[in-house]
Amino acid sequence: CLLQNTENEYSSIEEYITKIAPNQTDKDGNRVALYTNDADKQHSFVEAAKAKGYDVLVLDEVIDNHFIGNLEQKNEKFQLKRVDADTASKLIDKDEKNESVLSEDEVTKLKEAFEAAVNKEKYTIVSEVMSPDESFITITRSEWERRMSEMGGMGGMQMFGQLPEKYSVSVNTNHPLAAKVLKAKGEEQTSLLANAIDLAKLSNNLLSGKELTEFVKKQYAAL
Repeated sequence: CLLQNTENEYSSIEEYITKIAPNQTDKDGNRVALYTNDADKQHSFVEAAKAKGYDVLVLDEVIDNHFIGNLEQKNEKFQLKRVDADTASKLIDKDEKNESVLSEDEVTKLKEAFEAAVNKEKYTIVSEVMSPDESFITITRSEWERRMSEMGGMGGMQMFGQLPEKYSVSVNTNHPLAAKVLKAKGEEQTSLLANAIDLAKLSNNLLSGKELTEFVKKQYAAL
């Protein structure tokens, strides 16, 4: 069995684990392989992972859900994570710390502003210190929750198939827009928050129906 990455390179499982070990080992010694099941829809996440120097596998067949579980069971200290399971900075936790350009008080105010702008039952705001070059807003769903939901949908575990969809909204406090949002007041801040969240939803294919219609109207009005 050969694994294929997004660069159309092929490796055996053993070769691949050896290949990624130097750069894709987390703080607990787990070799973490990243994968996409739809390179087009997850393009922004694939590119963010590549920017970190990470390799990304292509696992886009229905049978791959079972294949992934088998790979993890058969290979000690080896994990697979889909590229959209977390921000690029946290997909492989190396316990690295970045310095925040905002004070603790400013980070709290920014988080509270975003919490007031989203549905808290569906979205959880997480303040994250990332590189200024990384996305301002990243919406993700945890690997575990997504796997359980997919298993339930396939009839394997019905109780997990009933799980409500919940997402993490990671706010990059080092992005230039963070300071811009904090300086804005009233309607200007509300508009900035709404646009940032809508753009993140759009990149995750989470913007639809009325929300998508209103977003398109706003963009045309701004032309």
